[in-house]
Amino acid sequence: MRSLTITNLSKSYGKTSVLRNVSLTYSAGLIHGLVGDNGAGKTTLLSCIAGYERFDGSVERAGVKSIGYLHAEPYMFPRITGREFIRFCLHAKKVAASPAEISALNKLFELPLEKYAAHYSTGMLKKLHIMSLILQQNDLLLLDEPFNGLDISSSSCITEILKQLRQNGSVIIVSSHALHHLAGFCDTISFVHGGAVDFFPSRENFGALIKSIELQAQRKIEHYFHSGEPLSKK
Repeated sequence: MRSLTITNLSKSYGKTSVLRNVSLTYSAGLIHGLVGDNGAGKTTLLSCIAGYERFDGSVERAGVKSIGYLHAEPYMFPRITGREFIRFCLHAKKVAASPAEISALNKLFELPLEKYAAHYSTGMLKKLHIMSLILQQNDLLLLDEPFNGLDISSSSCITEILKQLRQNGSVIIVSSHALHHLAGFCDTISFVHGGAVDFFPSRENFGALIKSIELQAQRKIEHYFHSGEPLSKK
C-alpha cells in the first residue's frame, strides 16, 4: 500500500525558519487536507514532499513512482493549445491516453482544448493542469490551492473527482484556505502554524480545529473593536 512518511522535516530560508521537526504519515485511499495562514509553510511543505526543495529530515514515498504537483499559480507555455499541453504532460510521464479518453474527461472540465492555453482564465488553467494530472495516473497528488479561481460548478466537480481518485490507491494532499470546504470531503487535516503541523486524523476532530480558529478570529475582532480605533481613517 502506498504511503508518505515525513520524519523530522525542517526547512529554513536563510535565518528564517519555516518548518521545524515536522513528522507526519499520509496513507493512500484518503484525502489529506492542508490548511494554515498565508506564509505558514503549506507550499514549502508540498515542495519538500515533491523533492523541489532541500531540507533537513526525511521524506519516504513508499510505493510512489509518479508525483503530480499542481502549483498554486500554474505556469503555461506560450502558443500551445490545451490539447497540446495535455499531450506534453502525458509524454513527460510516458503515459498513453486516447483522444476518446481525453474528450470523455473534458466533458467534465468543458475546456476549449483547441485554443491557446495562455489565453485561459486562472480557473481554466487550474482545470487544465488538474485534467493532465488525472490522465497521468500519478501515485502521489499534491494540489496547492486547486479551488482558487474556480466557479462554484467547477469547484464541486473537482471535489467529486477527488473523492473518486482516493479509491484508486493514490496518496492525495490538498492545500486550501477554505477550511470548511476541506472539512466537508477530506479524511484528515494538517494545520500548519508557527513552523509546526498539528495533525487531525479523522472528521470527528475537525470541529475542534474549526472552533479553535474561529475563537482566535473572534478574539482579534473583539480586541480591535474595543481598542477605540475607528474602522477607517480618512
